[in-house]
Amino acid sequence: MKKLVLFICFFFITSSQSFAIDSRVENVFGDFLKKLETRYSLSQREIVLTSLRDKVSSFKNQEKYKNLISVLSDISTLNNEALYKIWLEKNLAHTDQQILEIKQRKVLKSNTINPSLPSSVSSLIWADREYIETNWEREFVKDGDIYKVDYSTYFPITVSNFLTLKSKSGIIVPWDGGEYRFVESYSFDKKIPYSELDNFFDIYITDKHRVIQKSDGYHGYNFTNFRFYEDTYGVYESQLKNSGFDYKTTLLYKNEQWSYNFIVEYDDYRIAKIQDILGVPEKHLFLDYLREDAKFQTADISWELAKIKNISKTLTEGKTPDQSIGAIYDWILSNVSYSQNIDLSDEKIFSWIETFKNGEWVCTGYTKLSSYLFYFAWHYDVEVIRGNVIDAEDFPEIGHAWLRIWDLYYDPTFDDPIWAQDTKSKDQYKYFWLPRDIFYANRFEYGDMPEAFKTASAAQIDQHIFNTLSNLIPKYQSQLDLYPVFAPVQFKKTYNISAGTIITPELLALKIWSYNVDSETLKFTQNGDEKSITSLRYYPLTTKNTQAVLDIFNYKTDNLYLFNWGSSTSNPDWRLAYDLKTR
Repeated sequence: MKKLVLFICFFFITSSQSFAIDSRVENVFGDFLKKLETRYSLSQREIVLTSLRDKVSSFKNQEKYKNLISVLSDISTLNNEALYKIWLEKNLAHTDQQILEIKQRKVLKSNTINPSLPSSVSSLIWADREYIETNWEREFVKDGDIYKVDYSTYFPITVSNFLTLKSKSGIIVPWDGGEYRFVESYSFDKKIPYSELDNFFDIYITDKHRVIQKSDGYHGYNFTNFRFYEDTYGVYESQLKNSGFDYKTTLLYKNEQWSYNFIVEYDDYRIAKIQDILGVPEKHLFLDYLREDAKFQTADISWELAKIKNISKTLTEGKTPDQSIGAIYDWILSNVSYSQNIDLSDEKIFSWIETFKNGEWVCTGYTKLSSYLFYFAWHYDVEVIRGNVIDAEDFPEIGHAWLRIWDLYYDPTFDDPIWAQDTKSKDQYKYFWLPRDIFYANRFEYGDMPEAFKTASAAQIDQHIFNTLSNLIPKYQSQLDLYPVFAPVQFKKTYNISAGTIITPELLALKIWSYNVDSETLKFTQNGDEKSITSLRYYPLTTKNTQAVLDIFNYKTDNLYLFNWGSSTSNPDWRLAYDLKTR
């Protein structure tokens, strides 16, 4: 593997010209793929190409290969396209359906074993009349395929008429109750297995990938109505013929229950041009996210994709993978805001395109836009995850979305709260670069949450999160400063505040300190010394926002001052000050 990459790099080290994809790199890589196909299975090829992807990524981040970055980028592009084709081959395959079909043919054969026949029937068989052993649906197996005998008229075979039937041409079939029929006029209707139907229909999609590549780009499909047949094996040729399906335009769709459906009415829309997303890692996921969003658009989104691609390149060029993740996260929090006025019935609020255009929307827009920036920066194993955050104000009515990159998790929405006056600095990020056990202390993916949480009280939920994080403190003892999510737990444990207790300005003053400030002279007394405030920055504190404001400072209060502005006891004006200067 390493030799292959080094060989390609060495081959082009003296090249003085650079192209979108160097044709010589393309030729060498094409020969490499052909060798893989002749020597390895599909799964083995995927392992090899995944290993190559990792190796090339590591080379791109090494200083000694900087002069080969163009060649390495070409290899990454071609390799990602090859991985996408393998993904398609695996996920569009009919393996499970083919196994089911083999089993059904075996069962049908075992149920149609030739029994001992009455002499009248045997006599006709000896007279070269074909006997076809069918089941009660008139089906039988021949040459590995299932057929159905269609007929409308027949002669019951009896002792009194079998001699007359010898003069006729036809076939013999069994029927219920030990009856046998002689059929002169008949036809055989082949049952086409579902696993072979994509040989008939031009457009075959699955629940995992409702995307087709056409000459002008990638297309997505939306539909609500479909037709299906109850049979789990397949559909008869006569049914297809009489259905009126146009093989060129009707969609063959396999849903997540592995049921095959036929869609005649649907929306077909272009997601992206081929060149727009050439070589994007994890292309099947990228296309799926694009498909969800592109259905809301009436105009071509290529311009938006190009802008996102350029932003990603500008943010990450020359940076290590970790640095580029941080740069993209910073950009999202600086350029996107959570919308305070949302209509959940308007699906556009979940679109990355609308988020990018408007600079605001909701969690799904944050995470999708983030994922596109990561993909265009050549990050792979990026996933948008949906679920519930159990301590969110809108839980359980409204779900949430966040990101996984490799084995670490990110939530740009929760690091950019509505009430924040300024974008946080990186050391204030609470949901950035978190291991799974820490990140999931307050959330579940859809389908994983125990039912009890839906009816749990806020106090019970707070206690669960508090206990979960408390139990993790020993594991991360030496790294607690890296994970601000532990800060409120440590703070409450230090000051003996119970998990479900909401920290208010009054409680903060009781547990720590506060100073009364004369609003006219701006003076306060500290440790017996009178001081005059010359400048400060502050957050006004209320019962509702105190914990949120403490979050901004990671609950580190050493350089903070809690002031009661005006010194009123009946109606205190609480302010949490920082950057304080006095004389």
